[in-house]
Amino acid sequence: HGHRVMAKKRGKRGENSYLNDFHPNLAGEYIYDGALYACQSDPVTQKKSRRRLWGCTALLLLAALLSGSIPAPGMQNCFYVILPFLGELIAAVSVVWAVVKLGRDWSAVREYVYERTVPALPGRALCAAVFAAAGILCELLYLALSGHGGQLFSALLFVMLKVLSLICALTIRRKLKCLNWAKVPKCENQ
Repeated sequence: HGHRVMAKKRGKRGENSYLNDFHPNLAGEYIYDGALYACQSDPVTQKKSRRRLWGCTALLLLAALLSGSIPAPGMQNCFYVILPFLGELIAAVSVVWAVVKLGRDWSAVREYVYERTVPALPGRALCAAVFAAAGILCELLYLALSGHGGQLFSALLFVMLKVLSLICALTIRRKLKCLNWAKVPKCENQ
């Protein structure tokens, strides 16, 4: 019995500790009363940043998916071209997840959402950019060693999609690093 109580207490500080910020009201509904974060940019800048973030995120995922679906020479059977593609795709999906989780209303973001998105997104975007750059280099290496095998257009399209991924990921990273977020005081939170 004592072990279960200790395990339960440890769990409350762990991954799901944000659940402590929800409390039932008289009607039995759970109300969030934890900290909130807000983007400090003016509404016009915030709207432009949100639009660019969502657009670049969609393009990043689309470019990663398309680059995996074209018959580029290195993507046919070369592990050192396929592995960076897989890394880029996983990183792109991670960026999409975080952007969707962050949402469209940046005036009151719950603390647990903020902590898992805003500080993490620049690193995730950088990871996608590194894998996209590695994909470009590995495809060019494959072409130098093995030639294009009559698929020059596919090879060029593959490299162009990787460049698009790289640009989108770096833009996401730069945009997020430029935004200022602050904890909303408790009195505004209620």
